[in-house]
Amino acid sequence: MNSRLRMFTGLFVLAALTVGSTNATFAGEGKGHKGSVVIGNGAGQVTASGAKVIPAADPLSPKQQRILDRKQELSAEYRKVKEGKVDAKTHEANYKQFLKEIGEDPSQPGAAVASETADVGTMAAGYASRTLSLTQVAQSNSYYCGPGSAYAILGALGKWTSYDGESLSQGNLALRKYLETDYWGNTPWSVGSSRPYPESLNYWRTGSYSGYYAAVGTSVNAATFKDNFTYDIDRNWPVGGNAWEVAGSQNPHLVGHPTNVDIYHWIAIYGYANWGDTTYYADPASGASSLGWTSVPRYSGISTNTLAVILDGRGYVW
Repeated sequence: MNSRLRMFTGLFVLAALTVGSTNATFAGEGKGHKGSVVIGNGAGQVTASGAKVIPAADPLSPKQQRILDRKQELSAEYRKVKEGKVDAKTHEANYKQFLKEIGEDPSQPGAAVASETADVGTMAAGYASRTLSLTQVAQSNSYYCGPGSAYAILGALGKWTSYDGESLSQGNLALRKYLETDYWGNTPWSVGSSRPYPESLNYWRTGSYSGYYAAVGTSVNAATFKDNFTYDIDRNWPVGGNAWEVAGSQNPHLVGHPTNVDIYHWIAIYGYANWGDTTYYADPASGASSLGWTSVPRYSGISTNTLAVILDGRGYVW
């Protein structure tokens, strides 16, 4: 497939370019615009008190919503496994059935495999901490945080070549066939009912835009986020986070990010500690000379509740 047909209405664009003065927005063009900064439908706006104005995302397609709902069911069921309320083997069977339903390979490796007693025991007990082998990649220009984080996720999954035979690179991921970064000058959260980021992770791996990865947004609940991302990490799936950092030192920010501007930014989540109360992520802004954020570390840990606030208003891909 050389191109993807989408409805180009209702776009939240998430760029990484500097505009204007000290309190300007690093990113935050409005819906359906490219090439200029246009704030639309509340995107990038805050109240006088500094609170976010959360825009309503365009609705998912019925198929996307069904997949998301099924994943939420599995995540909630997994929590019950760890609480001793659901049998681990029953959950494992439900997980594999879900993969079959969405066209994914049910034999692909996961952290918990019910055919091995030891792994079932681990799943039932849960993990105090768990990290995946993910290598941070610096975004290659000021607005390539989407391609940079997606590259890290796909690399952690061992997908160095796409389903169509393309080599893994930020440039290939930025094509309109995938993240659409080059077309919009940023990596959009939504293009109509489409969600380019999860669809790109799916298509690169399987040749289908529909698959395991789904988008949650724009309202992020901390407890649900903790359940969802730890579930994916336990299953060996890295997670994509779409940060919205509101200007002001009183507001939460990712580690090392400037606090005097609004920032929209993609990160790759690869682990957790303290039973999920701490989240580990890789930041593509680290080492990105075009941004010049010299204090940003490649890998950081942050309170999961704090990160949920930062993701609120944009969302995450799991």
